[in-house]
Amino acid sequence: MDAPGLCGRVRPKAQTSDAAADRERPTLKLYANPEGWARTAILNVAGSGKFSSDRAIAEYASHLWDLKPCPVT
Repeated sequence: MDAPGLCGRVRPKAQTSDAAADRERPTLKLYANPEGWARTAILNVAGSGKFSSDRAIAEYASHLWDLKPCPVT
């Protein structure tokens, strides 16, 4: 079955393969458990490290504004 897309064009409806559904099941199971989902989300964010924006902001502060880092305790 087709579904309307942008500008009224018709695009094919996405097909979900059995393999894709099998890969998605553990995620859906975890999402159904709010505590488990929150724990996983927090650990993912905590383990992500510095973002590229962190580096860019530090470079602007140092090179353009001649500011020094201020430790947060």
